[in-house]
Amino acid sequence: TEVTTAIERVGGSFSAVAGPDAITLQLDLVSDEAALAFGLLADAALRPALPDDELEALRTRSIASFEAGLADPVSLGGRVFLLGSYRGHPYGRQPTPRSVRDITRADLVSFHRARFRPAGALLVVVGDISLAEARRLALASFGTWKGLRPAPLPAKGPAPARRSILLVHQAGAQDAQLFIGATTSAGSDSSRYATAVLNRILGEGRSHRLSRALGRDHLWATSASSAFLRTARLGVFRATAQVTSEAADSAVQEVLAQFALLRTELVPVRELERARDAVTGSFALRLQTASQLASAITEARLLGLPLSYLNSFRLKATMISAAQVRAAARGTFAEDGLTIVVVGDAGRLHRRLGAIAPVQIFGSDGRDLTPADVEPRTSALTYNLAQLPVGTDSLVIVAQGQPVGMQVTQVSRAGDSVVYVERSALSTSLSQTTTIVFDSAGRMRQVTQVGKVRGQDTRIALDYRGGGVRGSALIVTREGPRTFTVDTAVAGAVVDDNAIQALIPALPLALNTRWTFNVFASGENLVRPMSLTVADLTRLTVPAGTFDAYRVDLDGGPQQVSYYVTRQPPYRVVRLTIANTPVEFLAVPADTSARSTP
Repeated sequence: TEVTTAIERVGGSFSAVAGPDAITLQLDLVSDEAALAFGLLADAALRPALPDDELEALRTRSIASFEAGLADPVSLGGRVFLLGSYRGHPYGRQPTPRSVRDITRADLVSFHRARFRPAGALLVVVGDISLAEARRLALASFGTWKGLRPAPLPAKGPAPARRSILLVHQAGAQDAQLFIGATTSAGSDSSRYATAVLNRILGEGRSHRLSRALGRDHLWATSASSAFLRTARLGVFRATAQVTSEAADSAVQEVLAQFALLRTELVPVRELERARDAVTGSFALRLQTASQLASAITEARLLGLPLSYLNSFRLKATMISAAQVRAAARGTFAEDGLTIVVVGDAGRLHRRLGAIAPVQIFGSDGRDLTPADVEPRTSALTYNLAQLPVGTDSLVIVAQGQPVGMQVTQVSRAGDSVVYVERSALSTSLSQTTTIVFDSAGRMRQVTQVGKVRGQDTRIALDYRGGGVRGSALIVTREGPRTFTVDTAVAGAVVDDNAIQALIPALPLALNTRWTFNVFASGENLVRPMSLTVADLTRLTVPAGTFDAYRVDLDGGPQQVSYYVTRQPPYRVVRLTIANTPVEFLAVPADTSARSTP
């Protein structure tokens, strides 16, 4: 932080990135501040302070990021794809929330002492500075740095494996995320020019074969692409696509068919010319600034490429023939060596994918699952309100690891009614109190809500009786405040959208149980069908402690919401996440004397 502050004070920037082969520190400053740049870079590399408070803040942000990634199909699928492709090779190792939580300051100091050595280090300087001046500043800043080159970490090649499909279960997912590819070659391999053109033809840029085959021709995919990850010892190629669940098996077969075409047929002349032009043009655009040039030189040297690589790339790429593209495809898309990963609702996908290759099903935490574990069983919506603990519960609202608000809930009993009160505050943008009254069977009786959104009043008052919901609402929309009268007939049991969180702990929760029911969206004055699915069993740590929990997914609304409910009484929501947002609600310690079960 001190280095970053000093750099930003003079209009520069600093970054540190841990990659598969190296940790790269990059500092960008105007040439007049070259002496400062060398000094600060030496401080960061040789004398990292590692203060405890900054480490803990970074740990908190990292854990929150990794946990969010495990709920994101693109991030989760990418992790599983690397594990499945490298199969025991160190490049496949992935950090987890637990591994980050267990790292100590002593571990970091030990790693720095063992791996940060001048022998084997690379210093790249790009800018308006002479070689003599750069050498003088480097010796002044790094001249006392001593140490032999660290021994390379042992690495065995990926263990051989027959083709199978790794299916990662995300209950209720409407789309499937596909990852198909294989390990390739060392970063210095001469095929990189042909594979760059191959990748442009298959899945890079705006118009390519994957987007036409999966999107334009069949309307299966909302996105599709491909890429090569270059590393010093063993790279990897992958094609990715987001498709509808109904089309997942067809999309996998289509991607494999595209691979086969490139392995067996010569690319048409015009398509080859366009791909070569695009590759050479985009390569030049990546070398326009001093920062870009420094990054490119660093990457080339780490991959073991000669200094002439940057100057010769465009010429060599323009000379790639259709036969060389086909040879590159044969080396990249070897039929027996492909890794296939699909992230989606395994209950809907596993049978159809099984017709392509054997399927292995996993939970998002890596647990082995069986088909019986992932096929939801529909159940009638019944509650046991005796499971709701009387008392107060609190959840802190967190965004990107930082607290931004609070939610406090209270359950009480009044005669034959159960009363649930929820008070929420989110920074200065929202404050509201919601009171919900249920009868002893969990049926809706009354909902009232008062509060402010961005400084404007909101109010909802509803009565549920006689097969309908009646009342009024004042809400805040993008166009301003809106008032409407509610008088809506509802068939059968209906749940107010504000009551879902209160009722989930009262359900007979069991893995793969699904309830589908009507929900009255009080802020929209409409009824929509929604479903709750007990999608997973997990163990999680929140400020209130460590819990074994059910993950209950709510689908059918604007965004999927996941509730984590303790598996042992008193049943309580200890975490809540909202899909595609950095926001989560985490249970915090409460006075246990205020809680009792009736």
